[in-house]
Amino acid sequence: MTNCLLRKGRSALVLVASIAVAIGSISGVAQQQDSGVTSGGPLEIKVIGDRILARVELQTQRWVKDTHVIIDYDMPFHMAFNFPVIRELRFGEDETTLKVLNDNFRMEIPRTGIFDERNLGRQMTTEITSRYDQELESIDIVAIIGWPALREYGMTLDIQEGTLVLHPEGELSSSEVQAGSEKFVEGVEIVGGSVFIPVNYNGGQRGFMKMKTAGYHTVLNRELLDNREAGIVDEAYFGRDQSMKMSDMAAFYPQDLYQQWWDEYAARKETEKQIREQMQENGETFPEEFAVQQPDQPSSDVVFVAGLSVISGYRIALDQNQGFIGLSRTVNSNYSEADHQFYMAAAAKDEEKLFEYLEANPTDRNVEEAVSEIFDLGLESGASADRQIAAIQYGIDAAQERRQFVYVADFVFQLASSQESMDQHADLLIAVGEKAMEYVARSESPKFRQQVQMLLGDRYLARNDNQKAWQYFLSAAFNSDPELAAFSRYDLGRAYEALGRDRRAYVNYKRALSQGLPPDRAENATQALNRIRPRLDPNDEILLEESEDG
Repeated sequence: MTNCLLRKGRSALVLVASIAVAIGSISGVAQQQDSGVTSGGPLEIKVIGDRILARVELQTQRWVKDTHVIIDYDMPFHMAFNFPVIRELRFGEDETTLKVLNDNFRMEIPRTGIFDERNLGRQMTTEITSRYDQELESIDIVAIIGWPALREYGMTLDIQEGTLVLHPEGELSSSEVQAGSEKFVEGVEIVGGSVFIPVNYNGGQRGFMKMKTAGYHTVLNRELLDNREAGIVDEAYFGRDQSMKMSDMAAFYPQDLYQQWWDEYAARKETEKQIREQMQENGETFPEEFAVQQPDQPSSDVVFVAGLSVISGYRIALDQNQGFIGLSRTVNSNYSEADHQFYMAAAAKDEEKLFEYLEANPTDRNVEEAVSEIFDLGLESGASADRQIAAIQYGIDAAQERRQFVYVADFVFQLASSQESMDQHADLLIAVGEKAMEYVARSESPKFRQQVQMLLGDRYLARNDNQKAWQYFLSAAFNSDPELAAFSRYDLGRAYEALGRDRRAYVNYKRALSQGLPPDRAENATQALNRIRPRLDPNDEILLEESEDG
């Protein structure tokens, strides 16, 4: 197997990241009382990549950074930092907080509440910065401010105006918010790391909407519906009466929310079990305060999870600590028939309807997500490579030219997430990999070309098409990523050996060992040298040099 795990696909997460989330998400909430100075203030914001961003200056006594940060009510740490940047972060002697500053705005993040973003299982800041660098005017995103920091504040959010005000405790007056809002709702609940807003639906049935400030889709919990398969509500309103309708603001994405949450909980508990066992073997005691908690549940059912499709249509004044929210419409409606068509097809897991959606809406915001749905469904159903490529082509056509190679390469890395997957989907991996190579010349990230080439060579070698494998491995070797140099030499050794070119195989295996291979590859390379050595001329200068070296 080639070096396919250096960059994994969307669905593949390493165990270390899972462990970090299992423990880290609890630690982030546990530290919420240690928040330092909380003065707040106004911020200009913008929505990019379905995330709310604010331009700020991050500052310590020894470090300063002009940057964007993401505001995310659902992120479980005070602040999650981009990995390369967190290595640069320096504090002064006895300094305990990181300052987040802008004109008339100040927030202090406790040093103990700053975590490596990789603990979330992905590098969202890097992904969004790379994709939207022009919109960001080359000012990168280096951090996410999460719930444990935000819970100290009330907020006034107006996405249409591009403003966010974080209010210190008690600054928002319930009477003033009520007087200044079209709709005033009391009974907002905080449970664990979540804020829940009262709603009612389908003739007055009561429930809650979980507040989020990240992601476009507003999710409907179809498990609560009388007609679950239909996945729609007749009407839904904020609060306990029918004075402010929310179901005409946006289409809702029906999902099995409770099943998703409990499946995630079970997976994290299993990871916790593994950690406990590992610590026990090492004679260590698992810290019980980091035990995985059950999903947050308010006093009634969770009917919705808010997305930008809904919250961007209102001016929102929220003080979860005082238990109220005020809402005023700022747009007539964000409802989209294309959203609805995609949601119904995706919820039904219907490949044909997803294709119909793509054909009818080839430039819609949900195209890439629809393609991913089709691809995953196709893996389950054994769809042909041609059908999968047909779906991917819609995503290619909707993507910016500079992103097209990486877009397709992500599907390659998804297929290469394990040896089992590579073996099962070898033909598809080759088809998608060769499709990706069509776009590499215009790519913003050509460095991933080498990995795609190595994967293609590996699959052709498994197919016994040794000449084709050699061509891809040779091309990969010329791309010269230092981190992959040893792997490229190792792969070339495999190809040359399969072609019966023993001397070249021997040279490449030997060079791979000298450049540093992980233990399993090093063992394989050593075995290959031992296997090939008897087939070489005893007087070959390579063997003579080895003899001289002892």
